[in-house]
Amino acid sequence: MAALLMMGSAAFAGGGFDLAIGPKVGFQTAKLSYDKADIKSGFANHFTAGIFGRVTIGRLYVQPEVLYFKTTNIFDGHVTGVQSDNLFNLPTGANVNLTLNSMNLQVPILIGVIYWNRLPDIMVTHFGTSNEANGFSSKAFAVVGLPAFLLAVHWFCAFIPARDPKKQNISPKMFTLVLWFIPVISMIGAAIVYPINLGYQMDITFYMELLLGMMFVVIGNYLPKARQNYTIGIKIPWTLANEENWNRTHRLAGTLWIICGILMIIICLTRLAPVQWFVGILLIMVLVPCIYSYWLHAKKGL
Repeated sequence: MAALLMMGSAAFAGGGFDLAIGPKVGFQTAKLSYDKADIKSGFANHFTAGIFGRVTIGRLYVQPEVLYFKTTNIFDGHVTGVQSDNLFNLPTGANVNLTLNSMNLQVPILIGVIYWNRLPDIMVTHFGTSNEANGFSSKAFAVVGLPAFLLAVHWFCAFIPARDPKKQNISPKMFTLVLWFIPVISMIGAAIVYPINLGYQMDITFYMELLLGMMFVVIGNYLPKARQNYTIGIKIPWTLANEENWNRTHRLAGTLWIICGILMIIICLTRLAPVQWFVGILLIMVLVPCIYSYWLHAKKGL
């Protein structure tokens, strides 16, 4: 909860939307209090300032914000009137990344509003492997609905680990990777969808293949560092039943995913093989660790 003051705004209208921009000043608190000492302490210890942009499209209302927080424990319980250590029970180090990436997920909305008058009423939002358009959405849904949906998915992915019985095993680096995944996808999606709908030509398949390969290289680098948990990693019966099985399977999977990711990048850059090869590579990445884990269980007793 935040006690914030909106200090005026500049409003713009036209093209089917209204935009209001203004500053915000206040402090973070979990308990609204009119006591002067609490207010003074809030401003001194949990000061917050920034700007907001209120976008209204028809009956739809969105308010992206960019805020500065004096303290980094934005979602922690160390605020006025709260004694718990962590209000949302998030893994250590997640708070700033969650806030920053939630803001990043709203950037495509602002970009869409800026180009609102130039975008078509029906926008292309999905493409086939040959760059052909095969999915369409209304402008309002493409600009606001899709980023809002991704924001909901982002928060869902952020809070599921909080319910994990082994959440203490989720490393901050691995959780940070999870928190950055959806925002990066959202920004790349906007960088592709908006130019295409503005009339620019783009080899979408090339960029998707390149992104996929790079993503698997990054994930493969982190997989061996993942400790046993029920949220992040290769969660099959044999890895969850035995910690050594988990560790060995993730070491193999990490190496395999890096190799396959590099292979995808090479195929993308050289066009040595058709895009259908990616399906075979993905099957190898999924099946080999599962078979190896079962082999460890059946033959090694792990």
